This record gives sequence, C-alpha cells and structure tokens, in this order.
Amino acid sequence: MVFGWGKKKDIPRDIPQVIHKDITLSEISSIVESIAATQSAQLIQHTKKLHPLITQHIDALLEIATQIEKDALDTEQIDNNIATIVKRGKKQVLAAIHKESERNFPEINSVDDVKTFIAQSSQALTRIGDVLGKQTRVIHIFAKKYAGKLKDILARYTEDNAQAKRILDGYRRFEQNYDASLSLLQKINTENQTITSNKKRISDITLNISTIKSEINSTQDSISQFKSSDTYKKYLDIKSQLDTLNSQKSQIEHDINNQTILISRPISKYEYGSSLEKEQKVIIEKFLHSPFDVFLSENKSTLVTILDNVKKAISLEHISVKEPQKTIEYINDIAIQLDVFIKKIELFLQQQRDLKEQLRNLDLASLQNYEKRHLKLQDDLNFSQARLIELTKEVETLQSHQSEYITNLQDILHRINGAVKYTIIKDNSNNNI
Repeated sequence: MVFGWGKKKDIPRDIPQVIHKDITLSEISSIVESIAATQSAQLIQHTKKLHPLITQHIDALLEIATQIEKDALDTEQIDNNIATIVKRGKKQVLAAIHKESERNFPEINSVDDVKTFIAQSSQALTRIGDVLGKQTRVIHIFAKKYAGKLKDILARYTEDNAQAKRILDGYRRFEQNYDASLSLLQKINTENQTITSNKKRISDITLNISTIKSEINSTQDSISQFKSSDTYKKYLDIKSQLDTLNSQKSQIEHDINNQTILISRPISKYEYGSSLEKEQKVIIEKFLHSPFDVFLSENKSTLVTILDNVKKAISLEHISVKEPQKTIEYINDIAIQLDVFIKKIELFLQQQRDLKEQLRNLDLASLQNYEKRHLKLQDDLNFSQARLIELTKEVETLQSHQSEYITNLQDILHRINGAVKYTIIKDNSNNNI
C-alpha cells in the first residue's frame, strides 16, 4: 500500500550538439580519466545539494511525529478495540520515524560517500513509507490534520531521493562504460604488443630462413663437389662390386638350399633322436635354417660326421624315411659338393671383406658430415617455415580483431561523453591499427 505521493514526470530535454573529434589510442586513457574526474565531481556536487534537503525532510517528519506523539487522537471517545488498533498504528509510525531519524548520514566528500548516503536515504524512505502505507487508514481517519503534512513531506522526500538515485544511476552507467573502455583499451594494447612482437619474430624468422637456405645451397654444393671427386667415384665402384657380390651370394644360397632341403627331414630327426654334443647341435641348427652360414672349412669335419651318422641311421632304420636309398644318394651328393660349396662361400666372404676394407680406407667423413649438416638444415628450414606460417596467421587474426575493438571503443567513449563523437585514428607510434 502506498501512502499517496506521486511520481514526478520527466521533463523533455534538448538534445545537445555533437562534436566530432579525432584521437589516438595513446590519448584515450587520459581522456577517460579526465571525464571520470568530472563525473565524480559533478556527482558529489549534486549530491551535496540534495543532502541537506533530505536531512530536512527527515527532521520535518520527526517534528510531525513529535506532535502525533503528544496528541491523544481522540481515542477516549471510540471503541476500545478500535482504540487499541489506533494506538498500535500510532506506535509503529512513531517508532519508524524515530528510528530512521537517528541515522547519521555521511558527509559527502567522495563517490563512496554518495553511494552510502543514497543507500541509507532510500532505506529510510522505504521503511517510513511502508509503515505509513500500512497505517494509512488510521492516519487519514484519526490523525487527519497530520495526513496532509506527512503526504507533502514524503512527496518532496521521494522527489529529492529519486533525483539523487537518478544522478547515481547515471554515474553507475558511466562506471560500467569507464571500466569497459579501460578493459577494451588494455586488450587492444596487449594484442598490439603481441602483434609487434610477432612481427619482429616474423622478420627474424624470415631472415633466418634466408640464411638457412643459403647454408643449404652451400652444403649441397659441397656434397656435389665431393661426389665429383675420385674418392667418391671409387666409393661408387666398390659399392657396385658389393652389390654384384651380393647377387652372387643369393645364387650360392639358392644352390645350397636346393640340395640341403632334400635331406632336411632326416637331419632334423637325427637332431631330436640323438644325444649330440653342443657343437653338433649348433651346426645342425644352422644347417637347417641357414646352411650358407655353416658351410665353412672349420665346420667341414663336423658336417661330414653328421652326414655319415645320418646315412648310418637311415641304413639301420633308426631314422625312418620314405625312400631310404634315394635319401642316402642326396646325402652323398652333398658330401661330394661340400668342398665346392665351401670354396664358393669362403671366396665370397674373402672378396666381401676385401671390398669392405677398401671402403673403410676411403675418407668419407667430410661427405657424411655434409649430409648430416644438410639433413639438419632441412629440418631447421621446415620448422622455421611452419613457425612463420603460424605467426603470420596469428598476426592476421589479431589484426582482424582491431577494427572491431576500435569500433566498440568509439561507441563506449560516445556513451561516456555524449557531447563528443570520437574517431580513433592511427597513432604514429603504433603501426598495428
């Protein structure tokens, strides 16, 4: 329930002329701080004018309350139940006014003082108004001569308090825009620093890439020069001989495998069915899986012993095969060709050792160093080029934000100071906007 005072209508205001002004980013902070100082001073100044008025309203309410307190309100002439209600209502009104009149409003010397004062004033007005609203019938009927005065005081109090709140609300909107402008300015400056830093890094990386490419070309020239030397030609010749020799090895392995595979089954049975010395077991394992590696002079006697023992085991039927006689013939063939195989293998191994020794005697260290250097430089180039692309994209992204940030900042500045339309222009010390 409302006690009965009205709300003042807003009076139309003339729209001020807008001034257009060019500024740079470096000027914004001082402009905003200057506006903030003016806004704070105006807030304090206006509130100081309203402070004594609101205090007078509360004093006036206290004076009326004192008069009501002394007035019996003719309760002796009415029903006791109604008299009780009137007395209770009177007591509540007096208690509320007395309590709120005891508030010590702060002196207005700062924005915080303004906020505290308006909060306390609004709270006092609300509490007094609520009580008067609840007891409006009691006052209008039994304290009618005071109702008009209370209504008039509360109307003026409400008007002055509303004016103070409007001024503070305006300042709070300014504070929001003030904080937003500084926050956005900080973001722009931070990103501008990142852009400047990245541009410097891009420049450094670009120069580094040029240096790396030059070193790669130089290293490639050194490699080409070495590959035209007699040493490298000899290296290629030896490598070619080794490749040819490896082809011969493949043929030797093929010929041996074609023979040994024919007796692999009885040899395997001999291995598992006999109690063999360690040397024989090792040779048999190699015979079954890689005969090329076992057909050597130092293994000849052991190989002959194994072949003879397998033949005897077949003859005595200790080893079971489908065609014993044919299997024995296969074993005899291998025994006959054993010297031939050993000679071919050992000749191959000797030739391979000789060629590898020739390779070791060649001075290829410089070529190997050039090639290692070339690989490292190529890795460095790939990394630098990837980093250059990454930084370039980051700069482009940050720069694309700048126009949006600048537009938003201009709008905020205009809200802060509606009399001026600011346009942020390029700062000679900042090439990023």
